Amino acid sequence: MRAPSYWAPYPPPKPEEFPPPEAHEPFDASERNNIFNQKISGEWDPEKIINTDRPDFTDVLPTVGKHVWQTESGTAFRHRVGEGYSFNRTSVPETTLRLGVSDHFELRIKWDSFMFSQRTGTANGGTNEGKSAYGSDFLVGFKWLAVPQAGWLPGHTFLGTLTSRIGTGGPAQTLIQPGVNWVYGWQINKWMVLRGSTGVEIVIVTPQHRLVDGVETLQPSSARTVFDLHQSVVTYMQVVKRLGMYLEWFSFYDHGAERTHQHNGGVGFYIYLTPNIQIDLRGGGTIVGTHNEVFTGAGISFRGKYKYKKRKN
Repeated sequence: MRAPSYWAPYPPPKPEEFPPPEAHEPFDASERNNIFNQKISGEWDPEKIINTDRPDFTDVLPTVGKHVWQTESGTAFRHRVGEGYSFNRTSVPETTLRLGVSDHFELRIKWDSFMFSQRTGTANGGTNEGKSAYGSDFLVGFKWLAVPQAGWLPGHTFLGTLTSRIGTGGPAQTLIQPGVNWVYGWQINKWMVLRGSTGVEIVIVTPQHRLVDGVETLQPSSARTVFDLHQSVVTYMQVVKRLGMYLEWFSFYDHGAERTHQHNGGVGFYIYLTPNIQIDLRGGGTIVGTHNEVFTGAGISFRGKYKYKKRKN
């Protein structure tokens, strides 16, 4: 007996009825898209425009590239409130010069230049009020993209630094102090990046002249070593062609310093005047910690290429 027609198997669709695989992709791989999936020309590709280590705390994964120079400068203001005192500090111009030696390796020089501080109230066991201006830390180092991202395997970048405390007054020192930072993360798609960093800096604090209750004294009374551990996580999003933003959490764990631990949150914006010129804005403050701080800042960065000629023998 022949089966009724409605029992017959459904005829398979013809090959042309299957949509191509790329039709299911939310983003067109042949175009450059932002958070709104708008098409952007190649020069504005979020992976190719200027990529700076400021203004967020977490460094970016890629280096600047071979034969590329990049300058990143700005100013920052920080207000801290502790038990019985308040502290304001302005740093300018927060300059970093990055020089690409190869596609995955760069040399770096950083100097915040001048810091202007004002402290009121009691601290360190006595009254310590007044204004001061001093030269900041001078930092030299390198950045190495050791492991590029491969699919969902994260990329890994390492930074090594040597910090020399220069200038007079304030926290200025004359000792060379090492530090290392490990950055890891993913380029999730064209408009979103997730990355984190883990690092440590060794700070050797030597006695400095301080005015306490009208009497000049040395603080601390003897040299001490501070291990500054830090951890951070940040997400970056390209909103539209000329605007990006980030959200960040970063924390400090200082062993032997005034600030023993602190968790902070920050938000910032990147305004791209051209693919090679960026203006940045940032702000944030303490979430949990032994001291309450708020901070804000702004900066500008430039990128270009330099010529390199080998010497003829």
